[in-house]
Amino acid sequence: MRNYAIIKKYSKGFTLIEILAAFFIFSLIFAVGVQLGTVSLRTVALTHHYNQVAFWAESTLIELRHSDDLKEGTESGSYNERINWELTISAYDTHWDHSNIDTLEKNNLNQKNNNLPGYRLLHAKLHIIEKNTRHNTTFTTLIPVAVDTKKTVPTLTE
Repeated sequence: MRNYAIIKKYSKGFTLIEILAAFFIFSLIFAVGVQLGTVSLRTVALTHHYNQVAFWAESTLIELRHSDDLKEGTESGSYNERINWELTISAYDTHWDHSNIDTLEKNNLNQKNNNLPGYRLLHAKLHIIEKNTRHNTTFTTLIPVAVDTKKTVPTLTE
């Protein structure tokens, strides 16, 4: 009997309250971890989607840049069943209102505007429309076009 009394005196275990408190704390930590993982995966998927749309838009604008037959107007199409695009090409006016700029700056701006003689600028605006969402994006660029041959100006990388 003495051995049993010694064991009982020195043995300490967890009470039910302590076990429930530990279970509750671990449950909270697990729930927060699952929530963070879910948000992280959703963010990665959304980032991939936006990168894909930006890649398609960039490809469209590069293809447009190398086109031999650029005309002013509007064109539309789709990349897939969810994403449509609308392209608007218009002439770009390089003459600015210089009324509130001093004379030295006016001369500098006029020289910059005339640094592409024989070319005109076209303003290309690519509007991406995603069906069933509110996510619409617009990409714009300027394309120099030779006035006489309708060919685009070669870039430094060509």
